Amino acid sequence: MLALDDLQDHLGIRFDNLELLQRAMTHRSYVNENMELGLPDNQRLEFLGDAVLDFIAGELLFHQFPDEQEGRLTRLRAALVRTETLAAFAEECRLNEALMLGRGEEENGGRTRTSNLCDAFEALVGALYLDQGIEAASRLAVPLLHSALDDVVRNEMDKDAKSSLQEWSQRHLNTVPTYE
Repeated sequence: MLALDDLQDHLGIRFDNLELLQRAMTHRSYVNENMELGLPDNQRLEFLGDAVLDFIAGELLFHQFPDEQEGRLTRLRAALVRTETLAAFAEECRLNEALMLGRGEEENGGRTRTSNLCDAFEALVGALYLDQGIEAASRLAVPLLHSALDDVVRNEMDKDAKSSLQEWSQRHLNTVPTYE
């Protein structure tokens, strides 16, 4: 398991309140199996981090695409902060190595579970926001979001399957599908 000091070194961040980082890396399964320690889990930080990430991604997109309509910006933001993308960010940040998991969760692949990794990244962003503010959270998130944005745009990941079908149908068949 990656120690919190090593995680901070990897991230290039030093928390003023190390308890926030510890909490961000504490899965509820660990808390349930170690109640005597009295540690809180990362769920509340995850909630906050989700909102902070939405804001940071929204601001990035607002400036990156000054002429884009609100609907497309909303779809791009949703594609940027989706579970799989945030889980990949967590692995890049080595959060999978630092997560404190209960034995059962560990044995059942908890370190590679997409939802756990996404939650940990959101919790990290929430913890960093509380510890050092929006600027620090942005310094962590924006480079990751920016690199993912190229992929999102290139692969049109902001389009849902129905929209893609309708565009294909119109382009190749000169009609839109009817649904029953």
